[in-house]
Amino acid sequence: MINLQSHDAKAGECVAGLKDVLQDSAATLINVNVNDVHPSWQPSFESAIHELTKPHRASNLSWKRTLRQMLAVRLGWKFVLFVDDDITPATDGSRTLLPSDLLYALYAMQEDDDLQIVGWPSVDFHDNSVVGHARRVIGLPQDVFITGSAMLLRVTGHMSFFPFSMYNEDWLRMIGTVAGAPNPRRALARGGGVRQRPYDPFRVPRAQCEEVGELIGEGLMNLLEDEGGKAFAGRTDAAYWKRVIVERRALLEDIIEARAGTGVSSRDGEQSCEA
Repeated sequence: MINLQSHDAKAGECVAGLKDVLQDSAATLINVNVNDVHPSWQPSFESAIHELTKPHRASNLSWKRTLRQMLAVRLGWKFVLFVDDDITPATDGSRTLLPSDLLYALYAMQEDDDLQIVGWPSVDFHDNSVVGHARRVIGLPQDVFITGSAMLLRVTGHMSFFPFSMYNEDWLRMIGTVAGAPNPRRALARGGGVRQRPYDPFRVPRAQCEEVGELIGEGLMNLLEDEGGKAFAGRTDAAYWKRVIVERRALLEDIIEARAGTGVSSRDGEQSCEA
């Protein structure tokens, strides 16, 4: 197992936490500080310096996830499990990250070549954007989807990457996978649930960092659900995105109008876009 560490994370705590999650105290882990990774392992993408990515450039989460994929390919792995350091097994009786549940998910992927990704969404503290949490507060329906926080991936030589400097980079990675899959309806699966460490979801910097990725992710996901597979790519024209922006603006206006009676806080303060 390989632990990718950045910012002020402490290697000992990360390694101990991962062993606890996977219930394997004897596991051999290699700790990698991403600040020490050679530049040749840091691919340059035009999308990473695009004007739309500026609000989210404080985060290196997508880079770390792409690096995990690169390592898995280089090491010849067939599957790779992503687990973030704020994730622990669920306690509601659902399938989670226990060894038996991981083996079940791995067996499913080995038996079904169409299955590319198995994910475990958070089942207690919902892993949504600021707008997603606000929707729930004002009584609008809001679901949770599988994310890169707890995800089992099939390793291939033509995997999509996690777009750099972009919120919802895991959604965009999965959309690319589904769009190119031979059987799009069978490419993704939910393996159960996990618990995520709670955080304040209503911080102004978070909303600012998330909005572009929210707009793109929601727009592509909705179109993919309607069209399915490769057919959706031809529908992403300027007229479509104008409609997406209009609908998004209407949603934000509804939330703002409803907010006065909800007690939702919009406290200013610094918080990483990575949370």
